[in-house]
Amino acid sequence: MSLNTDSFLGAGDTYIDWLDADGSPNGLDFAGNATAFSLQSNAEVKEQTAKGRTNYGQVIATATINQPPTFNVTLNQLNMKTIAMALLGSLADVDVSAGSVSDESVLLANLDKYFRLANRNVDTESGLTVTRQAGATASAHATETSYAVGDYVVPTSPNDHFYKCTAAGTSAASEPTWPTDGSTVTDDSVTWKDMGLIEPVQDTDFEVISRNGMIRALSTGSIEAGETVLVSYDYAAISGLETLGAVQPTIKGYMFLDGVNLVNGKDTEVEVWEVQLKPDSPVDFLADDFNSLELSGTPKTPAGKSAPFRVRQLN
Repeated sequence: MSLNTDSFLGAGDTYIDWLDADGSPNGLDFAGNATAFSLQSNAEVKEQTAKGRTNYGQVIATATINQPPTFNVTLNQLNMKTIAMALLGSLADVDVSAGSVSDESVLLANLDKYFRLANRNVDTESGLTVTRQAGATASAHATETSYAVGDYVVPTSPNDHFYKCTAAGTSAASEPTWPTDGSTVTDDSVTWKDMGLIEPVQDTDFEVISRNGMIRALSTGSIEAGETVLVSYDYAAISGLETLGAVQPTIKGYMFLDGVNLVNGKDTEVEVWEVQLKPDSPVDFLADDFNSLELSGTPKTPAGKSAPFRVRQLN
């Protein structure tokens, strides 16, 4: 064994193997740029002090008791796998094929508020239709029939509009002339209000954001708050990764630093065989500066190893 005293200034690449619950390996991933990769061995020193007349308070015996080491790593480049770890989440592929949806039911509880569709990348140029459910399911108007407030009808000769009963009563012996300007019409003792087009007009009555699949009814249009609409559309394929957070409290990893001492150029390898990691910092998706992730844990000595970690400097 040859020891040469030298200064140490380290650099290196950090790799993580996300271990299964039983410690089985899955292969190393480059973890991103690490700004800290630290280990600290810990010990507790117990001291026995005297209480004699002449040596009161003096240490007469000491014992050093080994304590579990601590490990810390800080990453300032994140990928979806490290984000999943930071959020104690699972990681899964996103693979949605292109397709079509027919009559997706969406409750537009409020005007000028967005509501999510089931899919992203909605084709708003062709194939998009929005139907107001109340109009689509309205029955044809009947003469000499009792109607209650909130009932809906369509004319026996369809005009693409539908009508809501705002004053209850019994309809006349002949069908009224139906307005199409949003006004009301009397039908003997019944009053009907023109609710507008059964199929409202895009960018007049509603708008859809294609990229994230959001729809909102415009207060300047004919759709009322609380209406349910049926949305039919085509959507493009999407792919990527997703994390479901706070579902995986145990994150086990094998940590490997492929390092070098910049002073003398010698390779320096650090291996932490098994460590249960926990996040010590949040993931701020609107931070003003680059995100960094701090993780810590207590290295474990796994079966077949005689220590919880190993440091090598190689010639």
